[in-house]
Amino acid sequence: MKLKNMLIAATLAASTTASFAVGSELTLNPVGPNLFGAVFTQTSTGFFTDTFEFAALPAASTVFVTLSSLFGPANFFVAEIATATSSETFSFFPEDGRLDLVSFQATVAAATPFQLTVLGAATALGADGFPVGPVIYSGAVIAAVPELETYALMLLGLLGVAATVSHQQRRAQAHDATAIA
Repeated sequence: MKLKNMLIAATLAASTTASFAVGSELTLNPVGPNLFGAVFTQTSTGFFTDTFEFAALPAASTVFVTLSSLFGPANFFVAEIATATSSETFSFFPEDGRLDLVSFQATVAAATPFQLTVLGAATALGADGFPVGPVIYSGAVIAAVPELETYALMLLGLLGVAATVSHQQRRAQAHDATAIA
């Protein structure tokens, strides 16, 4: 009997967990120039700080960002995702891996436009020791936007778990009452 209850609980837990995985991926393009398909490109020279504006998302989402060097050596040092009320900063160091290809993720609230700011440098050095350019890099921002069905499935899974727990408690009370009598 315990095996049956464990199987029911495992099935309900799996449905709840699966509900978090269900959703659509939305590739975001910044508002403005330098767009190329599912990625945006930017040409910069020397040390650079570039800011990209993104429109608001319909629901709170996790955004996944990838930046990579396309032409000329470029290293990324810091990136920031900022909204009107919050920001998350990401720093990249040589010991963490390649600096010309970085990825990170941040949480963005619903109905909130956000900015991606990238600080980096062209890594080819001139005679004066300063970075020269130009370099071209690309970025992709993908948002995992949960769909209404995701929330419904999650709620259904949680209700199933609650019903199972309630059933087990009633059964245990009835067993205790018969044992006392």
